[in-house]
Amino acid sequence: MRLAGHARVFVLTDDAHAELLDYLDRARTALCAEPESDETLRDLEASIGDHLEPFYATPDTAVDEDQMLTILDQAGAITPDPASHPQPSPQRGPFWARITEGKWLGGACLGIAARGGFDAAWVRGISVGAAFLVAGVLAPLGEGIPMLLFIAATVLGYLVLLLALPPIKSVREYQRISGTAVRG
Repeated sequence: MRLAGHARVFVLTDDAHAELLDYLDRARTALCAEPESDETLRDLEASIGDHLEPFYATPDTAVDEDQMLTILDQAGAITPDPASHPQPSPQRGPFWARITEGKWLGGACLGIAARGGFDAAWVRGISVGAAFLVAGVLAPLGEGIPMLLFIAATVLGYLVLLLALPPIKSVREYQRISGTAVRG
């Protein structure tokens, strides 16, 4: 196996090779959010290679699992630097919001759908259906004045929602903040 920073091909037993790959995978996972994770992983591989060098005083020597575990213990556990990551905001439970990513008008229906765990198409469809139902009931009641009042109240109500509900970028962001599960 080749490691960063070394021209030599290190000969490992199958068990030692598996331990090294597992260690590097765990390190990659732990460092995935770090801005310089690739450089840190290369440095880690170079360090492990430096620890493997003494085992090659005699040619055709393969490093076994016990030797590899000793080297990996010397390298230590890989943990991300907590100072480089902002602390997640505390979860606050479901709340009313409007969601801007994927919105049709202002994102109020999408926010209602996210809060209730519904499909946004259903919320939008029910809203439009309810508007037509009320309009159909009000149409025969007068010469258009009840209909105009209904339209004005609907537009005003939607504007109030746009002003009162906090905007959230996406459904995923809403779920992260509120602590609700992704429904699939």
